[in-house]
Amino acid sequence: MLPKGYDREMLFDLANKQEELIKAVEAVNPNMVVVLNTGVPVKTEPWINSAKAFIDVFFSGQEAGNALANILFGKTNPSGKLVFSYIASKDKTPVFGHYGHEDLKAPYSEGIFVGYRYLDKNNIEPIYPFGFGLSYTSFKYSNVSVQDNGNLNVTVGLDVENTGTVDGDEVVQLYVQPLDPAVERPVKELKAFARVSLKAGRKNKLACSLITVPLHTTT
Repeated sequence: MLPKGYDREMLFDLANKQEELIKAVEAVNPNMVVVLNTGVPVKTEPWINSAKAFIDVFFSGQEAGNALANILFGKTNPSGKLVFSYIASKDKTPVFGHYGHEDLKAPYSEGIFVGYRYLDKNNIEPIYPFGFGLSYTSFKYSNVSVQDNGNLNVTVGLDVENTGTVDGDEVVQLYVQPLDPAVERPVKELKAFARVSLKAGRKNKLACSLITVPLHTTT
């Protein structure tokens, strides 16, 4: 944690010997869960393979402690998804080499290829991709269908089944890929998502609507 008005000296590393603290805890009890309270991705390589679980609570507000306790003790099944990608090293980002200029200028040379779009374009495999998130259960998708409603309106339907033994929520994400765009576009883009709550062993039909998506240029 840093006080108000200060910048992080280490852009990608945990601050204030927190990595050493994680290693010290692991030495005492290898059955370790790492909980981070961050707003940006950080380096996880030193400990990610030894941690039994990893939770990023982001900025969860005043009830963060109670919410986290409910997740750790199994009272709540987590269903959150990452809003950015966790990468292996900071040189995998488009801003690498452009940070910390003395003239305080920041060139936005990545254009539209920010976040997961940049990783896709450059075939960079993240540790945890954008939209990733586990829970205490598992889900299966089936019977995917696409319906053209006319006027550039498309409905994508599918069945979502909770195949585990715990009730849970799933966030279904719909990505669009351009086939032959007139201008350079990302490999894929998130265009819609929907959340569904399912009891263990239950199945539900879900539909996502897309507006102004030309069918002849996307898949």
